[in-house]
Amino acid sequence: MLLSVGCESKTGAPPTARGGVLDLSASDLERNPVVALDGQWEFSWSRFANQQESDEIDAPSPAGLITLPSAWSGSAANGHETGATGFATYRLLVLPWPGEHRLGLRVFKVNSAYRLYVNGRLLGGSGIAGTHPGGETPEFSVKLFEFPSDGRPIEIMLHVSNFSYSDGGIISPLLLGQASALQALQARTWGVALFFSGALLVMGVYHIALYCFRPQNSSPLHLGLYCLLWLGNQLFSSSSDWVSGLFWDASGSVVSEKIAFLCLIVTVPVGYQFFRSLYPHEFPKRILHYCSFMAGLFVVLTVSCPMLLLTKVLAVYYMSSSLMICYCVYKLILASASQRDNARLLLAGFVILGLAGINDMLDETGYIQTGSQIQVGLFFFLLFQALALSRRFSLAFSTVETLSMQLEGKNIALEREVAERARLQHEVVTISDDERRRLSHNLHDGLCQQLTGARLRCSVLEHRIPSEDTIAQEVRQLSSLIDDTVGHAYDLSRGLWPVEHRAGSGASSLDELALRFSESSGIPITFRQDLPCAHCKNEHMTQLYRIAQEGIANAIKHAAPSRVDVFLECLDLRGVRLTISDDGCGITPGNKPRGGLGLKIMAHRAGVVGGDLRIDDAGDGGTIVTCTVACAAAEKPESKQEGDG
Repeated sequence: MLLSVGCESKTGAPPTARGGVLDLSASDLERNPVVALDGQWEFSWSRFANQQESDEIDAPSPAGLITLPSAWSGSAANGHETGATGFATYRLLVLPWPGEHRLGLRVFKVNSAYRLYVNGRLLGGSGIAGTHPGGETPEFSVKLFEFPSDGRPIEIMLHVSNFSYSDGGIISPLLLGQASALQALQARTWGVALFFSGALLVMGVYHIALYCFRPQNSSPLHLGLYCLLWLGNQLFSSSSDWVSGLFWDASGSVVSEKIAFLCLIVTVPVGYQFFRSLYPHEFPKRILHYCSFMAGLFVVLTVSCPMLLLTKVLAVYYMSSSLMICYCVYKLILASASQRDNARLLLAGFVILGLAGINDMLDETGYIQTGSQIQVGLFFFLLFQALALSRRFSLAFSTVETLSMQLEGKNIALEREVAERARLQHEVVTISDDERRRLSHNLHDGLCQQLTGARLRCSVLEHRIPSEDTIAQEVRQLSSLIDDTVGHAYDLSRGLWPVEHRAGSGASSLDELALRFSESSGIPITFRQDLPCAHCKNEHMTQLYRIAQEGIANAIKHAAPSRVDVFLECLDLRGVRLTISDDGCGITPGNKPRGGLGLKIMAHRAGVVGGDLRIDDAGDGGTIVTCTVACAAAEKPESKQEGDG
């Protein structure tokens, strides 16, 4: 029976084991419900101590002690120096809090298999601890063991073996305390891990979806893959207490450890490619090739090598990753100095992530004991990336709004310009028609009348000198010449502006037009009309007259028809339609209208008055020209009541 034990502890400092004994009898369980079993443990190398339940507990042996948490590699125990692989027994005597309590013991990161005994009773373990590689089944897990305490000393003993990892032993603090407090602590740890895992999942899927909507920008794809790779690492690694164990039974196995390591390896080239897609001038492609080569090499090693060999070369990967972190920070500083878009935000986030990553690598290799901080680094990196993304979207939306307002103003100005141009075109056509009408009237009332008077004087002279046949004949010839000139002058007058064309007499002008073309060409040209109104007062009849004039001329000149039909009809309130059809050669692949000046003039006149001009093949030979223009009655139905068409 143990009669006396010793334990040194400074006032206010957490209790620490000395000589294999940890005294908690003076501690306040209510104020500090959880303590770490750090300090000196009894350590027996290459031996699994026999265990049996007993009321008597032997005093720790000072011959072999080891300070926890730490790996056993290189320690001197029982006169022997320990190696990376092997097996050993850890033992600690705890003087617990007075009274009866339900205590718990949290065991985490014991490489790579163990059995736990409390007061000689086996509580459980992780994997199968063995004395040789073939007898060990490794498992990496976090477990909580509960047991009652009545205030008497507690003996905690672990049989630990390691034939699968480069550093064996207990490399993370063991926690002892109230079972409920330890359960709450574990729940908080897994809750935080699930929160970060969910954030990584959302960010990853969100950015990949952004890439799907806009594949020309590859940076969201790389960031999305980067987040999903870190998600895989967090689910299957010790940094989240192997939270995947809540969902998969394989958590904590060698396979899950390799999955976590594979995800970590691939994050380096993917993260570099993300920065390169944003700032290609600062991040050269040759470094990407280096990252890809190193990642490919370690992927092959991870898949093919056992964990023992893999963890031995882990320091090489950590060194390479640390150099890449420093290089990316340097390049982001250059991008910030060059005023690259959102470079400062990404720099701030990546600096925190890089420091957290370097901390975890040093902690993993045993140089420091700070615990995993990568979740904090990822949180700030994604936070700053989200701020950069929101800033980018805000600037994009602001730019779109500005451009939309500018475009709206330009559209209004363009509409005004188009309306003004249409008004000017209409005014030009009106002025042209007025000038034609003036010239026509001047010819008709001036030159034509004077020529008619000259012809009459010639007729008078012809009757006054009947005795001189030669002079009379010359006078008759002069009279005939003047008569022909009068006819040509009248034709020229009607071509410029039909004298008969007044409001309400559009049909008669078209009839006269058809008659004149028929007489001059010798081709039968008929005119028909279907106008219910007594007089059509359509304000666009002048343009229809010009279109008909050009259409008949084109048919005679190009179609070689045997006849031409002109038809003017009223479409009730829809307007007036003019149709010019012939039975000529029609529109064939070898005789397709090329849009000569006449056709362009017809289209222009139709466009000025808002008409619809169509030129179609008649099907059985010939061509049909159709022009439809609106009528004032369509806009003012009351005009129909007044008898206007």
